[in-house]
Formats: sequence, structure tokens, C-alpha cells
Amino acid sequence: MTEDHKRKLELLWILLVVAALVLPAAFGEPRAPTGKGGDVVRNFLFDFQTLITGILAILAARWTVRQMRDSDRLQQARHERELHVTQMPRKLAALRLAHSVPRQLREGVAQIEQLLDLVPEGAFEPDWTPDAQLKAKFAIYRAHALHRLVNSRAVTDARDFFDPIVEESLEQASDWLKLITDVVSEGFFMEEITPGRRPRWFPEGLGAVLADLTPLCDSLADELDRWAYSFMGARKQTGEHNAPIS
Repeated sequence: MTEDHKRKLELLWILLVVAALVLPAAFGEPRAPTGKGGDVVRNFLFDFQTLITGILAILAARWTVRQMRDSDRLQQARHERELHVTQMPRKLAALRLAHSVPRQLREGVAQIEQLLDLVPEGAFEPDWTPDAQLKAKFAIYRAHALHRLVNSRAVTDARDFFDPIVEESLEQASDWLKLITDVVSEGFFMEEITPGRRPRWFPEGLGAVLADLTPLCDSLADELDRWAYSFMGARKQTGEHNAPIS
């Protein structure tokens, strides 16, 4: 039985009770001056009118409280719907972001690993052949692009919906990317290739930083995938799954 049906039944019972009380009181035969005779129901109402009035007052107060609670629930539900509608564009933007950023992170890791694959075991940088220097340029270029990506307005706006694990992974990756962009300015790409020695724009120890960066970016990509999957599940449970995400 729905709440609407329950309220209608309650109203019907109230009307029946009022009719059962009002009709005898208004049209019933009054008691004789001697205290005898008269309509039984009318006499009962007049004899116990204070008690009956108190009971009706309690029932009316209970009904009023229930109506107020129903009204509060309706207002809360309306507020949640309005909040949902207001946040929907940002939620969809966050989902689109979570589907594109992991791909870009993994592409960046793959670019950086092309340089790291040239590093001999136990060393921190490759033999500086022209190929190694070119791959180093592309690796640092990709690190700059990833730094812009994780600090972009789109990512910043989506952070309200990220869980603490994603937030921590994002902070760690952002800190390491900032370290790279701080020590290598964007003008490095125009520097000449100098075979046989480490480029002047590639500081000593930067190879180790790049080696530590790649697992952080991989972890961030995985956490974003996990978050997007769970977030989609939450949207399906709340009926948001009909909305497009791209």
C-alpha cells in the first residue's frame, strides 16, 4: 500500500469518526431534566466530552507531527534532486576525465620507458647516443605534458568526486612531475644533440627520478580506472546510468 493510499484511508477514518460524533450530538434526543432517557450516544458524548476532546487533540497532534515529517522528507528529497541536477555536468565531466586521463598517463609512461630501456642495469642514465638523447627529449617533453594534464582545470574540478586513494596518487604523481618541470625548462627541446655526453639540460640523477615517476603514473592510471568503475556503479544504483559519458 502506497503512502498516498494510507493518507486517504486515514482521512476516511477521520471523517467517519467525526460523522459518528457530530450526528448524534446534533440530532440525538437530549436527556430529560430528571437525568433519564435521551439518546445513548448523545449522552455518552456529553458525559465524556472532556476525555473525548483530549483524545482527539492527541490524535490531531500526532497527525500534524506526521505531516510535518512527511513535508521535511519531501523537502529533503527535492533538495537532493536539485543538488543532483546541479552537479550532473561536473559528474559527467569527471567521468569523461577518468576515461581519458589513464590512457594519457599510460602513453606518457610508455614514452618515458623508451628512454629507461636504454639505461644499463645498475646505472641511472643511458649511453648518450643520438637516439638516447632524442628519446630523452621526448620523455621530458611528455613529463611536461603530464604535469599540465594533472594540474589542468578539468582535473581540478573533478577532484571533489575523487576518493582519498585517487587523491593521494594524484598528489604523488603531481609532485614528481613538478620536480621534473622545475629542473628542466621547456626550452630544452630546441637544444642541440651532443653525442657521447650527457646533455646539459638533463641534470645528473634525473634518470632515477624518471624511473620513480613511471610506477606513480601507472598507479594513478589504475586508481582512476578503479574509481571510474565504482563511480559508474554508484550512478547505476541512483538511476544516472542513462546519461551519456562522452
